[in-house]
Amino acid sequence: TDGAMFQNICLAEEGLKYSRFLFSMTIEDPEQRERYLKSELTQKKWRFLAYKSFINLITCQDIDMKVRYILPSCVVSAIRRKFPNTDGSSYTGFISLSTDDGRALP
Repeated sequence: TDGAMFQNICLAEEGLKYSRFLFSMTIEDPEQRERYLKSELTQKKWRFLAYKSFINLITCQDIDMKVRYILPSCVVSAIRRKFPNTDGSSYTGFISLSTDDGRALP
């Protein structure tokens, strides 16, 4: 998590905004894409975008919601420090899929 690539892509807001734009290109419906790009980035959305950017960084793939990745604790901790819950609620954490078509990857 000390590496420049992780810092620039997964923690820097400008890098995450760029990733958000790239991820939006996978949305086929133009109106839905526009809503996605105009939606406010809450701390929770920043964290999700950072997690998604990290997965994209290490796998060179977009996120498949049927595949769940267990992220290294150092990555989760760094992202949570950068984008903490400000409302005092607890973090969701890893949720495994209960269907046969999903798989968890280490």
